[in-house]
Amino acid sequence: QVTPPKNNPRKFVQVVECAKPQSWVEKKPDAMEQMRKELAALEEATATATKKREYEKNKRFSALDDALKEKLELLDKSYADAAAETTRQINEVKRQVTELNNGRSSLKWFNFSEKNRLQKEIEANKQRITELEKKQADNEKQHIADVRKAKGANTREKQKVGMEIDLHFPMPKETPEDIKKRAER
Repeated sequence: QVTPPKNNPRKFVQVVECAKPQSWVEKKPDAMEQMRKELAALEEATATATKKREYEKNKRFSALDDALKEKLELLDKSYADAAAETTRQINEVKRQVTELNNGRSSLKWFNFSEKNRLQKEIEANKQRITELEKKQADNEKQHIADVRKAKGANTREKQKVGMEIDLHFPMPKETPEDIKKRAER
């Protein structure tokens, strides 16, 4: 390291002027070439990491989507089966109400006790229809909630898998700016 003499700063200037100015001119193209190589290598490493990430994500995400599709199909089938059964029960009770009404209307006018008994049975069946319709509405709400829950779980799983993949296939830490700064030194 060159230090200026205490009493003669001119001598220091001459020392600096006499140093080989050619050396940094020769190093500059080498540094530029090195920078180009490093930038190309960084670009390639970034592209490779990106391809690996995309491949893994596509593979894992399609598996998750297939599982979700299966689950949604099961939920739909389960809901359809429950709805069909409830509808069958409602139709059966309605048929019974019609039969009771027919039986009641065919009774003689003075048969009050039997008419009252049938009327009570009809009211009980109408109440049963109301309960079954409420059950069907509840089943529909539950089905919508189950579908939303399954989709939400799938989304969270995808985010988790995405983070795992990002950790497993890290991007290069260096940035093009780091390489350029190093070349300028």
